[in-house]
Amino acid sequence: MNSAHWHLLLNHFPIIGTYFSTLLLIVGIMLKSHHVKNIALGFFTLTALFAIPTFLTGEGAEDVLISIGQKNETFIHSHEQQAKNAFWLSISIAIFSFGVLLGRLAIKNNRILIFTILIAGMVNSALMALAGNSVGQIRHTEIRTKNSE
Repeated sequence: MNSAHWHLLLNHFPIIGTYFSTLLLIVGIMLKSHHVKNIALGFFTLTALFAIPTFLTGEGAEDVLISIGQKNETFIHSHEQQAKNAFWLSISIAIFSFGVLLGRLAIKNNRILIFTILIAGMVNSALMALAGNSVGQIRHTEIRTKNSE
């Protein structure tokens, strides 16, 4: 398997993981369940761990596209920027989530941190959707808008 295979295999986990973690955190907040919120924070951390190899295989996937004559600079650059934004927000969310789970962050600020993580998770869900859509546009011309061709 080459980098493109790995990138295609792994890229679904950060996207789906971000959606799932965000929805789970919403459920935890609504149920006022610390247990469910902690599980959501754990999933945010796990999602970021999957995002690391996904991010690292991106350049190799681009190299494969170049080698087969399929490089489309406009769409690849757009995807790289969106994926980079989603990746770094995912890492930031994971750091705060892990800190809350370890109890290193002040207990009295946990409610504020939980809502901050929730908002960041919602923003990152949108960023992940944009990154996922933009990667599809690289090879799937049928999902491109007329203005982007």
